[in-house]
Amino acid sequence: MCKHGDIERRNVQVWRRPLSSRVPLHAPATLRWVMRHPGRGAPFSVRALAVEAGCKPATIGHLLSGRYRRTEEETARRIARALGCEPAVLFLLPSSTNLDEPTG
Repeated sequence: MCKHGDIERRNVQVWRRPLSSRVPLHAPATLRWVMRHPGRGAPFSVRALAVEAGCKPATIGHLLSGRYRRTEEETARRIARALGCEPAVLFLLPSSTNLDEPTG
């Protein structure tokens, strides 16, 4: 017979993605600065960046507030692309062992 706590613990494990597929943001202040001074175009609002990067506004808001410290690698790359900068400026990306693969 399962206890209520066992069921909750199992549900969390099912829905939580492994941290290995997520990359950490260097600092919310850096993201905020790049949003105000993008590599191309006008400054971005949270909503405008989310639309351009193809993610939810809450994702951008949580990264800016520090509530989320990591995001999916593909999301990180789309955010950086939308802002016109290299992903490594904003996020700590895993290093590639393939020398032919681009880093950004």
